[in-house]
Amino acid sequence: RRLPADPTEPVGVFLSGGLDSALVLALLAEAGARTLAWTLDFGPPHDVEVDCARAVAAHLGIPLHTVDARPSRVLRAIDPAAAALPQPYGDGVVAPLWLLGDAARDHVRIVFNGEGGDQLFGGWANKPLVAVGAYGAGDEIDEYLHTYHRFHGLLERLGTPAWRQRVGPVEPGEWVRSALDRERHPHLLHRLRAANIALKGGQNIAPRCAALAACHGLTVAAPFFDRDLAAATFALPDDAFLCGATEKAILKRAAAALLPAAIVWREKRGMGVPTADWCLDPGPLRRRVRDALSPRC
Repeated sequence: RRLPADPTEPVGVFLSGGLDSALVLALLAEAGARTLAWTLDFGPPHDVEVDCARAVAAHLGIPLHTVDARPSRVLRAIDPAAAALPQPYGDGVVAPLWLLGDAARDHVRIVFNGEGGDQLFGGWANKPLVAVGAYGAGDEIDEYLHTYHRFHGLLERLGTPAWRQRVGPVEPGEWVRSALDRERHPHLLHRLRAANIALKGGQNIAPRCAALAACHGLTVAAPFFDRDLAAATFALPDDAFLCGATEKAILKRAAAALLPAAIVWREKRGMGVPTADWCLDPGPLRRRVRDALSPRC
């Protein structure tokens, strides 16, 4: 449904080397789409994902373009990436995503990604919450917000009086209360997936990707953010998603016929932007961070 009407029109894929984007690329290849792929290279020793992306592209016979995302280029991308977004995003992947769009803009009109796969199919963030459900410790909503919101419970201390007056009362629990409702979703893992799709996916990842692509004239196609697909997954038993210590079990079984086993069953890494190494002393972005956050500014 997300392919262009003209079958000769090329489409792009932002390929991380992980399962979700690799599976999207594999399905596009299976559908006969004319496809190009782009991946990020953060430079050594942070370039381990590049080899995985190359292995996927070679396995599928798809041309792969490597985008330089080392500190000097990320630094130049920060301001235009921030300008493209409707609100601040505290995520190290923002500027690298801007670089991907900038690289693809002259070649394709539509870019596919694997965003939403973790939220829809029960990715890595659910394990601690499943443990909470199993052992009956703590409040579900409170525990969920602690995994998502690094400053949960600290807003009153973090904001100035002027900020608190302007923003008004903030009740993060209301953002996920309906998703975590036991009557709506009796199984804990389904409740977690519903909350992740609504909050982490629909209010964070999806608009961020769309805005960063739109500033380059690109349209994002995210197959995992699909209503029909989501509805189908909620009709499945919860153990289809988390099987022992294996997350996204059903997705991995489906992908096994299309991708190398080393890609399907590898440990989840995510897009490993080395922000800590770059921004902490003696990292190459340390001075920029210090100048930006200095009380003198």
